[in-house]
This record gives sequence, C-alpha cells and structure tokens, in this order.
Amino acid sequence: MVQLLTLAKDEAARAEVRSVFEALADRTVDGQKLDVKPIVQGLADANAETRIALLQVSAFFADAGLRAAFRTALKDPAGQSAKSPAAQCAIRAMWN
Repeated sequence: MVQLLTLAKDEAARAEVRSVFEALADRTVDGQKLDVKPIVQGLADANAETRIALLQVSAFFADAGLRAAFRTALKDPAGQSAKSPAAQCAIRAMWN
C-alpha cells in the first residue's frame, strides 16, 4: 500500500489509499500487531508528497518504531513534510 501512495499522481489518489490504511487500522483486532516497516521505510525514503500522506497514515497505528520514524520525518531537511496542513493534523492526531 505504501507503494500505491508512492505511485499516486494526485491528492485524490493518495486520499483513496489513505482510506484503505484507515479501514485496515479500524479492522485490526486488539492485540494484533501489523507490520509497519514499509511505512517506516517510506517515511525515510519517499518524496515530500508521499511522506505527507504517510505522516497522516501513521496516526492510525500505535507502534513505537513508527513514532520514531514519524519524529524523524518531522525533521525533514526540506521542511515540506512537517509544515503541510495535512501533516499538522496527523501530528495532532498522533499525540492526542
């Protein structure tokens, strides 16, 4: 699914993929741990648009490694990921 976000050409396509992540998170039973490594890798390697979408997606999953990658992505040297309104909403959602 991270690859689908990477391949998405516009915000509408990214929104559709984000909704799949949200549905997956909603359907995960208590105690079930999902593999979030692809999200972590995407936060480290993806372009700014994909990182912004992944910052939003990461708010759906409670995982210490993902939170660490989230914090690192917020230190984006270009400053684009963390400053986007969508990323700001994800930040508030993750820490509240």
